[in-house]
Amino acid sequence: MSIRFLNVDLDFESQDDLQILVDELEKDCSLHIHDKNVNGNNFASFSHDSAFDNYEINRIISLFCNTIENLSPKSREMWNSCCTRKLDAGFESGNSPKGFQSVIRADVIKRVADLSASIVITIYPSND
Repeated sequence: MSIRFLNVDLDFESQDDLQILVDELEKDCSLHIHDKNVNGNNFASFSHDSAFDNYEINRIISLFCNTIENLSPKSREMWNSCCTRKLDAGFESGNSPKGFQSVIRADVIKRVADLSASIVITIYPSND
């Protein structure tokens, strides 16, 4: 089984109601979950609809940045008040190649930082 990049999810949480932000994000993104998490906070997770045309980590993260940068003032206020804002890049593990790299460009990292978000790497076991 080869190591491979899967996708990037946008995850965020807040003590406040997130419905207005969730509704606006659903215009460009697919909602995975919107519920209370184990901490009792409101939590939402999305994938970006346009990402399915091209699975490239920098492109997907940039699409999320575009969406967040263009939120309405009310939704952007909700985004800014979230206690957690993450772009979670998922990879499936495997036994080849011997070395695997997925580079996130500096300009993309800067955009994420400007949104006060973090980049998380999640590695899933292979399905073999």
